[in-house]
Amino acid sequence: MIYSEKQYSRTKHQLQDLMAARAQIAENNATSDWLKKAELSALDFQITKIKKEIEHFEKLKGV
Repeated sequence: MIYSEKQYSRTKHQLQDLMAARAQIAENNATSDWLKKAELSALDFQITKIKKEIEHFEKLKGV
């Protein structure tokens, strides 16, 4: 859960980093299919979780 503007800013930056990592993994053809699927699934889970935290904080702050 995000409690401050500082955490909010860090979390948004982390989301951008995770989304960039996801795009890079999705484009990587050198990785085996099962490993790629596992990595993408894990990143999708983290991205979804962080997006929900950001949305919750924005609702509380009225952003």
